[in-house]
Amino acid sequence: MRKNRTELIWVGIALAIVSGCKTQPETVYVDLDRVAITASNVLHATAAPVPPKGQTASTATLPGAPGRDFLLDSRPQLDRAQGLIDQDLKQARRGLVRQYTIERNADIDELHQKQLRSLKPLADQLREQVGLEIRAKFEAYARVRGPKLSRLTALQAIIPRDRLSEDARRDAVELANLKGEIAKLDAAYVQERLTLQAKVQTGVDVALTKIQTDISLLRVQANDEAAVAAEKQLADTKVSLPAPQSVRVQLSPLPARQTVIPGAPGPSAPPKISGSLRSDDVKTQRDLATEQAQIWAGTSGYRLQSTPGGVRDATAEFVQWIKDRKAGH
Repeated sequence: MRKNRTELIWVGIALAIVSGCKTQPETVYVDLDRVAITASNVLHATAAPVPPKGQTASTATLPGAPGRDFLLDSRPQLDRAQGLIDQDLKQARRGLVRQYTIERNADIDELHQKQLRSLKPLADQLREQVGLEIRAKFEAYARVRGPKLSRLTALQAIIPRDRLSEDARRDAVELANLKGEIAKLDAAYVQERLTLQAKVQTGVDVALTKIQTDISLLRVQANDEAAVAAEKQLADTKVSLPAPQSVRVQLSPLPARQTVIPGAPGPSAPPKISGSLRSDDVKTQRDLATEQAQIWAGTSGYRLQSTPGGVRDATAEFVQWIKDRKAGH
């Protein structure tokens, strides 16, 4: 639409130039605002709406249907219902087992902590007992080692004075033997002491292992008891479904038949659009009138003036020209 308007403007300008070369054009005034408002029906003619057509009466044939014989069985519905019930019971059983297990494990955890606290008195008792045993071992060890150490000390004081005599050589052999015997006594005592000290940790470890084993057995027993308790509680919630039934249904055949479809009047024609224009529509009409006025002036040998003073008012002539164009003259 915009392209056509532009071409029309250029045609009008070209015609105006050609006309101007031949004779001096007459200056006229066209009231474009009045043309845009009063001649809107001429500028944009709208065809009258065509009322829609109605529907005439007619006949139609409805096809028949053969008879049917089928069996209604309630077993599938009962199976689905039983499946839902079993699923609900399974979920309820898991919930009850979880609840009972949590409650029982709380008691077991309390017992576990109490037994762990009892390990400290046990360790103290074992350390006291082992301390007494180590003291007894040490006293026996000291009674044997003391005389040997005294003799060793005496020989070490004698031998350096006369190393070549027969007595000196004999004392040297005795000295060496004493050193070996004392070393064996020391090693044996250290080993017995370490063994006795390990009895404390061993006793605690044995007691701890027994506690852990007992607690594990209690947890397994709690799980079993929770399952039994859940089953016992759910025993009273069993749902009994009715026995499945089968019913045979027979449908008679349906013959074909004709029916009359009544006619219907057509809907009312849409209302005719009013010729009144909004302000933005008036502006659009004025732009269109301005373009056509340029063409009309160029083809009629006129020159347009924007103000009405001092020139002929050719508004009516311009409107008639528009009407002639719409009529195809």
